[in-house]
Amino acid sequence: MSRIDERRGSEVGRAARARRGRCRQHWTKRAGFTLFELIVVVVVVAIISALALPQFGGASDRQRTAGAAQRVAADIALAARHARVTGTTVSVVFSGGGSYKIPGLPHLDRSAAEYAVSLSAEPHVVTFKTVDFGGDTTLKFDGYGSPDSGGLLVLAAGNSVHSVTVDASSGVATVVEGLVALEK
Repeated sequence: MSRIDERRGSEVGRAARARRGRCRQHWTKRAGFTLFELIVVVVVVAIISALALPQFGGASDRQRTAGAAQRVAADIALAARHARVTGTTVSVVFSGGGSYKIPGLPHLDRSAAEYAVSLSAEPHVVTFKTVDFGGDTTLKFDGYGSPDSGGLLVLAAGNSVHSVTVDASSGVATVVEGLVALEK
């Protein structure tokens, strides 16, 4: 190997090493984020979270009242069906706060216990704002499954309200979001 080839090889090697060095140097300078960039991202995330949190709270209340209203409507239908099947009078007795019971109907999970529901406990955590079934808080179905009166039940959690109306002729319970005026 001649001296010129040795020099050229070393020059080529030196140039390649210099290019690699610049490339490595470039990546080591931009390997992370600056403190300013991180602070900007944290502030943006905090602002978006602050705007979104109240919406999630309202959605949770709407879900609670909707679920509780559906539960009440299903239990009213269960009471009417039980009255038809057994040919006896079945009552749904609503009490203060957010609980009700169906005397004479065994609990679905515990056959020795009476069918009772507390909507003021988890997972619903709702209260009754209005309970009006013909002037009282009891809805009765005769042996044919017909109600003694129609009525209105209003459930609330936070700012969310759902209404359950019971038709006086058919006994069908309907759930509506918001307040419903009771027709007399």
